[in-house]
Amino acid sequence: MLQRDKGEVRTVPRALAAVFASGTETDWAPLLGAGRRIALPTYPFQRKRYWIDTPELTGPASDVVVDISADVEPEEEDSESWTGRLRGLTDAQCITLIADLIRWHTAEILGYDTENEVDRALPFKELGYNSLTSVELRSRLAADLGIALPSSLVYDHPTPEVLAGHIVTTLLGTAGATGLPTAAAAAYDEPLAIVGMACRYPGGVASPEDLWQLVASGTDAIGPLPDGRGWNLDALYAPERGTPDTTYTRHGGFVYDADTFDAEFFGVSPREAQAMEPQQRLLLETAWESLETAGIVPHTLKGSSTGVFVGAMTQEYGPRLHEPAKDAGGYLLTGTTASVASGRIAYSLGLEGPAVTVDTACSASLVALHLAAQALRSGECGLALAGGATVMASPGMFVEF
Repeated sequence: MLQRDKGEVRTVPRALAAVFASGTETDWAPLLGAGRRIALPTYPFQRKRYWIDTPELTGPASDVVVDISADVEPEEEDSESWTGRLRGLTDAQCITLIADLIRWHTAEILGYDTENEVDRALPFKELGYNSLTSVELRSRLAADLGIALPSSLVYDHPTPEVLAGHIVTTLLGTAGATGLPTAAAAAYDEPLAIVGMACRYPGGVASPEDLWQLVASGTDAIGPLPDGRGWNLDALYAPERGTPDTTYTRHGGFVYDADTFDAEFFGVSPREAQAMEPQQRLLLETAWESLETAGIVPHTLKGSSTGVFVGAMTQEYGPRLHEPAKDAGGYLLTGTTASVASGRIAYSLGLEGPAVTVDTACSASLVALHLAAQALRSGECGLALAGGATVMASPGMFVEF
């Protein structure tokens, strides 16, 4: 099948070759015309005979005993197969070997100059795959590796590195190479430990150390209403209590830099970042930082059973779904739905444990921590991210109270 941006001079012969190699009778005449046949070297197809030549028997067969236990070498196919090649290698070496195979096929399929241009950590979608080329990669890998692979392969395992880990597990029958606790191995009565933390709080708190200093020094974290959220501060304030649609205070506890976000770092487009409510942005940042403080390289968690438990409530951010949304169409639903808060973290880090967002108002963060502890003790996950976020994108909370 012809593909966009791929020349038919190259695509048609490759397609015919694939059909021919699969055993289908192929008529090459229309393509080759007056082409001439050339002799191919035969050595790749020669096979060494390993059957033992038995001597000519002169008596009853029962009189001859042939001991082959020490003379027969393993079959050549075993050492040449991918399973044989992976035996004895470390997990990292196995993944690198298979990832290089995937990169080579990717360069061939998508037209990269060399496989070195294919980033093993980049999602297949960003590399340029679509539904057609994804199936082509599946078919090539299945033929090379000699294993059955599903059509949804690149969607189930979205990067060459993650896919390589899955293939290594399939070929060797191992439990994976993450080195992390698995859900099945979790001990129900094992004490739980918090090994990393990150936070943003009023008073300029940007780390657990900042929080400790603020508490120890008794610093007042209350400040003026923020001027970077598009609030009409003059119309919002009225000194008399009970004045409709106003608040009688000009102060509160705010994370003033909640409007800043390194979208490129998390692979989010500027348009989508604008449609994401600040709570989702802060949760992504603090999730990443908490892993760093725990000494865990975030990308090593891809494919692990790590869970995400978030306490959050829906805030008034952006237009409603049916209202005009300049440059935000298609991203409003995921950007403002509370349930996405935990799912976005899991998706960004490639986590495959439970992802839950819970709203129990003021106790939501504590409930999220409780659910995380239950999941760890019951074996649903071996590691968990737990926390919460509250960012007032509008002054509605002040007015309502």
